[in-house]
Amino acid sequence: MMVFSEYNQSTGLLTGRRYIGLPNGLLDMVSLSPESTYLLGEYDHLSQRVDLSTGNVVDYQPPQPGASYQWDSASRRWVYVANSAERLWTAKDDALREVYAYYSAKLSDVRATYPADEVASWGKQESEARAWTADHAAPTPLLSAISAARGVPFALLVEKVIEKADLFAAASGALIGARQHAEDRINAATTPEEVAQVVADIFPAE
Repeated sequence: MMVFSEYNQSTGLLTGRRYIGLPNGLLDMVSLSPESTYLLGEYDHLSQRVDLSTGNVVDYQPPQPGASYQWDSASRRWVYVANSAERLWTAKDDALREVYAYYSAKLSDVRATYPADEVASWGKQESEARAWTADHAAPTPLLSAISAARGVPFALLVEKVIEKADLFAAASGALIGARQHAEDRINAATTPEEVAQVVADIFPAE
């Protein structure tokens, strides 16, 4: 089988369409598109064209798609080059995503030493413990059941629940505050370099 590349007979521009087969099959292809013809070989229609005066394939630079595009001689393609505002927006978006993921993982680590079903009950445990501390007549169905099942004095359990809640609040609060501080710095940055510095402060190179 042979490869033939289609080009426009009036402009010499390659269309990007190819015919793979025997030469006698080209007659049908030409009849379908009389303004085009074919030459033997496979060529890049985005960086090559046919010189109609010689019939040779030569280098070709298509029209610039827009002011934000620059010609890259290595890839032989127009490459979009973001302006300063777009680069800053992209840098901030990437950094915020990285910061969110990092501090979310840190918070997950704080909870990781406890079963998921226990973590899910923390809010209820704390609310009952604080309510009972303020008023011993307050209903405490969850803590009462835990106390009975564990054989732990109810007052001691309430004390431990509040102590654990305060420790978790302090740990999570520190992480949330650190994340928000990083977010504030990223949002206030005026250059991609400033954004990169925030990320470097959080993730120092080893």
